[in-house]
Amino acid sequence: MPLKLRLKAGEHLVVNGALIKAETSATLVLMNHARFMRDRQIMRPEEADSPARRIYFSVQNTYLAAEDERPAMLALQRDLVRDFHDATRNAAIREKLDELNRHIDEEDYYPALQLARDVITYEDIVLGRGPASAEQIPAGGEMTD
Repeated sequence: MPLKLRLKAGEHLVVNGALIKAETSATLVLMNHARFMRDRQIMRPEEADSPARRIYFSVQNTYLAAEDERPAMLALQRDLVRDFHDATRNAAIREKLDELNRHIDEEDYYPALQLARDVITYEDIVLGRGPASAEQIPAGGEMTD
């Protein structure tokens, strides 16, 4: 099923590993399966400055990688998730990390990226990087680590 994407002038899009920049507003139609991410979803290397952000960055790179590059990226992603899983006592976050790995196993990357964003939100709260609110704290999760 075709997918229509509207890009603003100056917006970037990665399709199957190729970086595309719209010089003017454009509408693109992807006619077949492609691995893509829009500018606002893409994390740059310098933004991967914490354990949770490195997880997101590794999932993103695994998703966008060429087939022959994917095994090495998957191994790194697994290591990062395992390390975060082992470092937190928050059961809800551990469950999200387990679910993230299940999505990766199924090559279902968009839900995995959303789960990685949830882990970033949790990490930001724990590290005092952003405003904490009850809605942001995972259900049943303690904010002790």
